[in-house]
Amino acid sequence: MKDDDVNAPVKPQITYAEFFKSNLALNKYNMFQLKRIAKAYKLRMTGTKQELLERIENFFLNCRAAEKIQRVFRGHIARQSVFLRGEGFTDISTCVNDSDFYTLEPLREIDSKYFFSFSSGKFTYGCNLISLIHLIKFKTAVKNPYNRENIPLDTVRRILNLYHLIKIIYGFPEDTPIINTTIILSIHTNIHKQKMREVNVLPSLTTVIHETTDDIDNEVVMERREKLRTMREKSFENRVQELFIEIDQLGNYTQADWFFELERYEYLRMYRALHDIWTFRGNLSRHTKRRICAVEDPFVEVQRERIAMQEVSFEVIREICLKVFEHLVYCGIDDEYRKIGTFHALSALTIVSYEARNSMRWLYESMY
Repeated sequence: MKDDDVNAPVKPQITYAEFFKSNLALNKYNMFQLKRIAKAYKLRMTGTKQELLERIENFFLNCRAAEKIQRVFRGHIARQSVFLRGEGFTDISTCVNDSDFYTLEPLREIDSKYFFSFSSGKFTYGCNLISLIHLIKFKTAVKNPYNRENIPLDTVRRILNLYHLIKIIYGFPEDTPIINTTIILSIHTNIHKQKMREVNVLPSLTTVIHETTDDIDNEVVMERREKLRTMREKSFENRVQELFIEIDQLGNYTQADWFFELERYEYLRMYRALHDIWTFRGNLSRHTKRRICAVEDPFVEVQRERIAMQEVSFEVIREICLKVFEHLVYCGIDDEYRKIGTFHALSALTIVSYEARNSMRWLYESMY
């Protein structure tokens, strides 16, 4: 093989990791070397040297961004998997039963991939998730097989969410029943709503989120609340500048002007996108929301003050959007959850800001 044969198969001379770690200057490479790098990564090799440089650098930037998203997402999936399985997964001794109700398999012999636990009253029960799928498939009102009480709607949701997660990550044995989780959840939700109507209790989403008991340190909540209070004593301009500095410190490359330069209708559109991501499109569980926004639901002020969004002034709607951003960026219980909140905030920004979209196209495309 000739050294100057640019079309020959080649391993990349540099990786994107080496590019950032060693702070390599691609402009020191000649056209032949740049084309070899472009070919190795299946990039277009035509154009001037400057065009090749920009093409390769943009590719490396996108690779690093994708790696960050994957790392955050893997952490999210791992935490979600542990949470959905209940406390018996981390401490099987909390389960009052010794075996699965359907297969009679000892709990300690159940494959960890399929282990599930749930609480009823003061007791925690463990079983194989597949056994519960058998039970749910043929029952309209699912009862706890150990005490014959109705299984709460929240537990049914955990079962169905874990079913989805396992189906994607591990898969199920061939004899596992195939269920339509949408229909099953709809049936159980309607049953639950009917019972709530009978006692005239229909809690709002915000109430449900923040009445949930969890293991969040109260000191963390107080620190985040104080952070918001301190920030909101500053001018709007300073708050936006400091917010985007914080966003960049969480591993992003942004500009505060993306936020400053929006028009009123764009702020309105961004607010709707933020709300859509938070309530639906982001597929965030109650558990995750509580950890992204430890202080309170980011939309609670609008709900509490009954603000008519179509009638708000430019100043009011941009203030509302800034407050939502501040909740998502500042109020996570740790950096991992703050990064998740930040990604969701920036996702909404890419919808209305051309510059943000052009800089973070991977994030914009993840919305569609």
